[in-house]
Amino acid sequence: MHQYSVQRRLGRGACGEALLAVHADGLRVLKCVPIVGLSNQQQRSAYREVELLQSLSHQNVLRIYESFMHREHLVIVSDFCDAGDLDVLITKRRDSAQACSDGTQRGFSQPSVLGVFAQVAEGLHYVHYQRVVHRDLKSSNIFITGRGVAKIGDFGVAISQNLDFTTPGAELPSVGTIHHLPPEVCNGEPHTAAGDCWALGVLLYEMCALELPFTGSNVLAVALRITEGKIRALPHSYSAELRSLCKALLTVSVSKRPTAAQVLMLPLVRSVLRKPDVNHSVSCKPPLSAEEVLLGPDKAQPVFKNC
Repeated sequence: MHQYSVQRRLGRGACGEALLAVHADGLRVLKCVPIVGLSNQQQRSAYREVELLQSLSHQNVLRIYESFMHREHLVIVSDFCDAGDLDVLITKRRDSAQACSDGTQRGFSQPSVLGVFAQVAEGLHYVHYQRVVHRDLKSSNIFITGRGVAKIGDFGVAISQNLDFTTPGAELPSVGTIHHLPPEVCNGEPHTAAGDCWALGVLLYEMCALELPFTGSNVLAVALRITEGKIRALPHSYSAELRSLCKALLTVSVSKRPTAAQVLMLPLVRSVLRKPDVNHSVSCKPPLSAEEVLLGPDKAQPVFKNC
């Protein structure tokens, strides 16, 4: 730890805490995961997973530099994204929309939504190509840099496996956030890459509607709505192609749900990418500031002018 100068705590949760630290090469985030109480086998499994994640290298995946043990904690060192996470931006937009009274569109503009969505789909395609399943993809795990680059992070429950997008693989524990779990997992089946694509659909819906597609008063109620797959239609201010894409990703049938690679081949998504070939590293043109990620250049102001 001597090479890191801890500045402050960024957050704390059930899986540990995140600290902002200064390193010779710049700012870093130290995720400290307690391993007290884990069996030797569980500890070895955790080390293997972190080593796997360290091997990932893509502009839309949060980079992990190293990991080490410190005072009975597994410390995972990653990039620091100075604009925060997508959940914060969505919450700010929702709060400002609630204060609007002129009937303007609540969600972000379609170009803004697609700008983030395409980047996340790019990162997810790469992750799946590396035979890794995230299993907890959600807005609070999408981090934004000051240049507007979106990065998938917090692979705390990620797992590697031989991917099969249409049939269950090995029996795996189902971990993740209930509102983002796919119907097959709610029915007791393993979480495969197709489940990540379902979560991608939840993310797309949330950016447009500023609310989750499946809610309820308790876990059982949410799970029931997820397995039914019924959602409120997105506003017609979004194109038919975008609404159709969201509906396809939130298809209950695993075999009918598009993969990340198939999503990237859609004209709607290809239009915001520099290179349409999904076999290469593809990125969206970075906006001028962090706020422009979801507000667009004409609305990147300290106060939401379009309310």
